[in-house]
Amino acid sequence: MYTHTFRAMNTRFQLWLDASVADARPALRAAETFVREVEQILSRFLPHSALSRVNRAPGRWHVVPPVMAAVVREALMWAERTGGLFDPTVLPALHAVGYTRSFEELTCSGGTEEERYSLWGKVGRWSEVRLEGERLYLPPDTGLDLGGIAKEWVADRVAEQLAHWGPCLVDAGGDVRAIGVPALWGMWPVAIAHPLEANRDVLTMGLRDAGLATSSRARRRWRVGDREVHHIIYPPTGQPAQTPVLSASVVADTAVQAGVGSKIALMLNTECHPALRAVRPYVVVMVYENGDVKTWWGEAYHASTQTGDRVFRDAPS
Repeated sequence: MYTHTFRAMNTRFQLWLDASVADARPALRAAETFVREVEQILSRFLPHSALSRVNRAPGRWHVVPPVMAAVVREALMWAERTGGLFDPTVLPALHAVGYTRSFEELTCSGGTEEERYSLWGKVGRWSEVRLEGERLYLPPDTGLDLGGIAKEWVADRVAEQLAHWGPCLVDAGGDVRAIGVPALWGMWPVAIAHPLEANRDVLTMGLRDAGLATSSRARRRWRVGDREVHHIIYPPTGQPAQTPVLSASVVADTAVQAGVGSKIALMLNTECHPALRAVRPYVVVMVYENGDVKTWWGEAYHASTQTGDRVFRDAPS
């Protein structure tokens, strides 16, 4: 088993690959290169990125890199499948609460008065976005934030690349994709960290050919005037979600599906909404402000036991 750790996309990536040393080392290095190339395209905090270029000039057509076209296409697909509860056009709302820079910089400065806009941005414009091949159109007065899907998309793509060499697991800051069965364990043991208590896990499970993602407002929150805000925007209001859920974790077929599901579970405080069922969750784990934990094993989990488990309730030791 070979591992590789690096920092990109404002988070820590950890890669595991069960392969020979001759295959693993170049494959892991190539994976890091791919992640860094995607970051240069999709980061809204890099002024030269393709995403920043598009967001600076809405209301016109742009030719975008194939990677960006693929991520936008998937984001729009999930916006449609979830009835807009997953919305890649929440950028104006994020700007309205001062989330205009990477969180590390935001917490150091606390935001500026200029960033504390009095009006909430317009959201819900995803259906007006047009994508024709690699040509992208944004409606006026809107913008794309792909932070809700980019890391998960990268985790899926990297895992698919590494899987050519052997069983693998990609952890992109807690957004996970596992493919194959590692010889050492038989399943990939994955823990969900507690959002309030360091060195404590909410749940440990075993994964095979599945993705896991967690959405949390425990760390990315700050104050605007006398109000505490966070980065999980609820599209129907354009404001930070008002929810007792502090973090939500979802296991699904892919990291993207899990990421979409975790955001919806956190916003809605439910495991049975049609928008959440659209991602076919195997497991939903919600941690509340008061420390309570709710775990729900979905229909997909029970169906998987008929055809080969993708999730074990107890991780292999």
